[in-house]
Amino acid sequence: MNLEVRNWDSTEVDIDRNFDVYGENRLPKTIDEYCLLLCFEVGVVGELGGDNFSVIVLSYDSAQAEHGSQRRKIVLPLFDVEIAKKIVKRTVKFVGKQNPSNWGVALSKYFHWEFENMQNLTSEQVQEMKKEGLWEDDE
Repeated sequence: MNLEVRNWDSTEVDIDRNFDVYGENRLPKTIDEYCLLLCFEVGVVGELGGDNFSVIVLSYDSAQAEHGSQRRKIVLPLFDVEIAKKIVKRTVKFVGKQNPSNWGVALSKYFHWEFENMQNLTSEQVQEMKKEGLWEDDE
């Protein structure tokens, strides 16, 4: 599957300039302790829409201080959004080739996915929810 990454965003930095959202260059490339959320959309080339993903980008120092799993994180020695974006793009390209029919689930091994906690309900579960008044059919 030919996938593309689009609509980059972050609450901490201006993705296009490596600046923070307030316009001050408080996150230079030489900083050695940082942690930010990088958000992006992945979709099929030539098609509208896509799925939303995010990944935590952090420094070695921040990763060591966190003591948590390194899963779904990009650890870089110096702050550089462009390098983080290249890593995301290469991962998406690789996963798209390896898992063309189920790429969203496959990408969720590397990034946080908007649909990862959703479950498919069986018709029996839907009927039970209707009985309990928790499900209404669209009119």
